[in-house]
Amino acid sequence: MLIDEQRYRTIERLVDPMHTGLRGAALLAGIALGDVRRSDIRAHTPVETTFTPDAANRAEYDRLFAEFPKLYKTQKDMFHRLNRPSRKQQPQQSAP
Repeated sequence: MLIDEQRYRTIERLVDPMHTGLRGAALLAGIALGDVRRSDIRAHTPVETTFTPDAANRAEYDRLFAEFPKLYKTQKDMFHRLNRPSRKQQPQQSAP
């Protein structure tokens, strides 16, 4: 949880986390239709576990997190090349 502790935010993992996206979409649809109020969302999102940052780790996480901007600078050209659309290969002609 490097990034979460780096930002010093408490993170809540919901029950059945594999379906949180589906649950979120359903709640958003319910709000749009007027069937769910924003104040009701907490009742529909039960929390399984809470992760709280440990302040004792702050110096170490600050040191490690400082490496991320360096990684971006050294890797951005490579990722740009990797994400470039490939040229379509010419179809091979079959022999007569």
